[in-house]
Amino acid sequence: MKLLNLFVAAVMMLSLAACSGGGYSAEKCEQLKEKVQNREELSEGDYDDMIDQVVACAKAVKEKADAAKGNQEMEDQLRNDKEFTDMMGYALTFGFYLQSHQKDLSDSNLKKLEAAEADIRSLQ
Repeated sequence: MKLLNLFVAAVMMLSLAACSGGGYSAEKCEQLKEKVQNREELSEGDYDDMIDQVVACAKAVKEKADAAKGNQEMEDQLRNDKEFTDMMGYALTFGFYLQSHQKDLSDSNLKKLEAAEADIRSLQ
């Protein structure tokens, strides 16, 4: 039974990753972070990518945190894991940015952002 539950969870995670625009990309996040820091105007494609990356980062952070929960050594490793802390930073930065720039989003990206927010809330 545990094997079946594990299999179902794995399939669900793959399905969620497929829906989030291809998953986490450190390169894409870094490009978007640079544009935000340099106060560049973002295109609709940039906003679309940013929404995808917020969801991908939130899911990856949640997955890693859940895996380490209750294991002090693993929790300590996560706090010192650059990729993990970068993903948290990207998720927070992009989340705040998207919230404060909703007026700049197209209708399709506004809808996508609403769906992303619901998706992220469901992770809690």
